[in-house]
Amino acid sequence: MDASIYLDRQYGQPPCWELVADVYATEYGSDVGRYAVVTGTIREAAQKFALHIATDPHGFARLSEPVEGCIVLIGSPRAGLHHAGVYTDGKLLHALRDSVFLEPLESVADRYKLIEFWGRP
Repeated sequence: MDASIYLDRQYGQPPCWELVADVYATEYGSDVGRYAVVTGTIREAAQKFALHIATDPHGFARLSEPVEGCIVLIGSPRAGLHHAGVYTDGKLLHALRDSVFLEPLESVADRYKLIEFWGRP
């Protein structure tokens, strides 16, 4: 995947999940956009993301280690899982309100202590 094509794009709400949906539609032909649930708290939304991913016919399962193209859910013990991105080439491609970032997963792990990887086994 050429992550650079996503770096100059801007996404609606929630931007992290809009980016994930864009990547999955563009790279894999999968519609995961409907997983975006913007009601409730951030923690509730992340729990709904995980539930949708785990029960969807796309065949996602929680992985013990990241693999190319897997969905990454991240957060903190206090806030729970509340952010999403896509793992590519050892980095996390993710979006915040104003920017898209591609940064080493290790850097992200230093800031976010909860990390889950979801992909097709």
